Amino acid sequence: MAMMPNAGVLPAIVLLFGIFMQSVEYRKTNIQEFFIQIKKIQPVAKIAARHPAR
Repeated sequence: MAMMPNAGVLPAIVLLFGIFMQSVEYRKTNIQEFFIQIKKIQPVAKIAARHPAR
């Protein structure tokens, strides 16, 4: 299957944002944790962009 390099990145961000929105209902201070998770995903996203799924 020919896929765009970012095809796997978008669902991960959407899923992470969904979890973030749920957690905000309980803890308003979870925003910092959300950005920490994004920083963890960014290097993985860059590697995935360099090495597209086959």
